[in-house]
Amino acid sequence: MTTILQYPDTPCSYPSALGANVTTAIGNTPKILAVFRNEAPIDSLRAILHRIDFAPITPSADTLITIQLVDGNGTATGGTWVPIGGPSLLDINKTMTGYTGGTVAITMYAYGSSSHGNNPPSAPLLDMQTDNFGLSLYKGKQFALIASTQTVGATVSLAWAVNWLERD
Repeated sequence: MTTILQYPDTPCSYPSALGANVTTAIGNTPKILAVFRNEAPIDSLRAILHRIDFAPITPSADTLITIQLVDGNGTATGGTWVPIGGPSLLDINKTMTGYTGGTVAITMYAYGSSSHGNNPPSAPLLDMQTDNFGLSLYKGKQFALIASTQTVGATVSLAWAVNWLERD
């Protein structure tokens, strides 16, 4: 008799620890928030993207903020890869110096208003249900999350989170 063991479907998120995850000093030059990679020991494991949440914090001026997900055919340059932790088998690099290749898979927008303090007026956390796009991170691939402001000289901090399902 043959036994086939499958990795159980595992919901995962970044950040995987309690508390806010904030990237500061985002300006009008694109800034890489993080690169996720799949080097899991399970060859058939894939991470199926489900949701991206973000909220602008303390914009220095009124500005449009662009958040883009670049698909799995790019490569991070430099930085340090660390395990995401929790139940996830993926790694994350938040210290990379560059990202080359890949194709923009999702573009999202938010608006930061300096006159309204830390929260834009009437702006809830934005989310994108991405599973309908078929965005899966397969073994050996990387996804990058990149943000920028539209207004020259404007900076903003961005609280962000990513949720996915790991399955084989």
